[in-house]
Amino acid sequence: KAYIKLSEIQGVTTGSGDLGDHASARASLAKAVGLLEQLIAVNPSAVHDQRLLADSYSNLSYLTPPAESAVYADRSFEIYRLLRGLNPDKEKAEYDYAGALWDRANQVRANGNAHAAIEHFNEAASIYESLYKSTGNSRYRRSASLSYKNVGSVYRVTGDLVAALSSYEKALEYDRQIA
Repeated sequence: KAYIKLSEIQGVTTGSGDLGDHASARASLAKAVGLLEQLIAVNPSAVHDQRLLADSYSNLSYLTPPAESAVYADRSFEIYRLLRGLNPDKEKAEYDYAGALWDRANQVRANGNAHAAIEHFNEAASIYESLYKSTGNSRYRRSASLSYKNVGSVYRVTGDLVAALSSYEKALEYDRQIA
């Protein structure tokens, strides 16, 4: 965890008070990944360590050049998919998986695959909707709305303005229910 915390201070995210040192953050995350992989090799059922590893891969995907970032995003996605079946905290596992779908959608969108991005954002929205229905937590409804806004954005960029409008209207409907 120390390397993960260090990476957060160094520059995992932008605009959140970190030092903006992305190279050092990558190095710290790489060390964390190495240690977590060793821990998981010894105890593969350690859900918490699996989640930390997936989070670390996700963060690495945002800190690396596009050619490398796809590998990290895919690793993160696969771990979150595995955790859906292992995790006794179903709500957390579903929420994490939906977040991994977002990462994957952004990755494939950056690589020009709009169709796959739309599929991933829609699947994430569906998970968020289900979480909202089962928990009543408005955070999930907001996440579904943001997912539909992303779908609309992808459709808009591809020139399918009718589909974009439909997605934006769905997002607006959720936003109205939250307000």
